[in-house]
Amino acid sequence: GTGSTWSSHSLYIGGSNLAAGGVGVVTLNTGGKIDLTGPMVVWGNSGTAFNLAGGTLNVTGTTAISAGGLLNATNGRNALAPP
Repeated sequence: GTGSTWSSHSLYIGGSNLAAGGVGVVTLNTGGKIDLTGPMVVWGNSGTAFNLAGGTLNVTGTTAISAGGLLNATNGRNALAPP
């Protein structure tokens, strides 16, 4: 919710650290914040997506978007580490 911060080492959407699994969707809205010190992976399952609809996304680890996965940024701020 508004004013919430989620801090974690990693985020795997639509799978695990090893492989794709099912469909997953994460949406970050205005006032929210996600801080990741490790990798963020959006696996390539149809319908799998990270939606930046507001708020702040900080990833200091690697960011990987597999073919078929989506990173939709319609609003908000992001700081993604280079690959």
